[in-house]
Amino acid sequence: MNFGRLQAAFRYSRKQEKPFRDKRAECLRELVGTNYSDNGADDKRTINYLEQLKTIYQQVLVPHAPQYDVTTHEPTLRSRTHLLALAVNYLVKRLEIETLLRDAVADAILGMGIVKIGQAVGNVVEDDGMQVVVGQPFADRVDLDDFVWDVTAHELWQAQFYGSRARLPLDDLRNDPLLDPAVTVKLAPERRYESHDAGTEGTQHADDLSQGRNRSNIEDYQDHVNVWELFLPHENLIVTFCDVIDEPLRVEEWNGPDKGPYHLLRFHTLPSNLYPLSPASLALDIHVLANHLFNKLSRQALRQKSLYAGKKG
Repeated sequence: MNFGRLQAAFRYSRKQEKPFRDKRAECLRELVGTNYSDNGADDKRTINYLEQLKTIYQQVLVPHAPQYDVTTHEPTLRSRTHLLALAVNYLVKRLEIETLLRDAVADAILGMGIVKIGQAVGNVVEDDGMQVVVGQPFADRVDLDDFVWDVTAHELWQAQFYGSRARLPLDDLRNDPLLDPAVTVKLAPERRYESHDAGTEGTQHADDLSQGRNRSNIEDYQDHVNVWELFLPHENLIVTFCDVIDEPLRVEEWNGPDKGPYHLLRFHTLPSNLYPLSPASLALDIHVLANHLFNKLSRQALRQKSLYAGKKG
């Protein structure tokens, strides 16, 4: 593996993905309207087609938590299948899979749903603030702002890499025995969106709604570092690194499903393009037009005055 070329390809892909993240953020602002925060839509969104679209998709695709049954063709194992089904359904409840799937559907409405799966190693593993017990399978939502893939590919199976960013405490990284200590000693605190990130400068983010676009005065309770984890399907490797350092923190062989640790939900795929055409982007123009017309008529109605003529006395 040539880490220098991988890092260059990673930065190129982050830069090329900027318009898709901007469009997702625009759709999200239109969805929340003006009553969520100061950073929502520029005018009232009384007729909210995007929220209706999101609600319908979630209700149809994830009406409740999935339930599993276990069967076998081996007669001697049939007595154990019920216990295994109980264990699987308990894990589904513990991992809050219903909430995860609803969030993934909402993400796919606005852009693309991304879920990262795996099995925790070590005593307790922290993944972007979530504590995972050793040996326990996990499934986490990945935000589109924190995702990257090889934009030079026409199909997903052609992608040379794809992966996600996690924001982790600096002290935990320096004390992690699985990471290269010669590299962790070079780590320094970072904000979530740093200017050196090729895909961040001038980009609109989903959390701009609650945090605003000016992040220069944000203070963290603990020092954190932005850590990227890329899956290389052709080499079957997981590469962990910090983008400001020209050396990987860790390179390990992927031991899991053949398709890697990421599951993607894309509603409208396009030939020779990795990014899907989201349902929200299809409905955005009629959503904006309907609300502009409604707002214009409502202001006209509020300005209207009725004057009546009559004889004096």
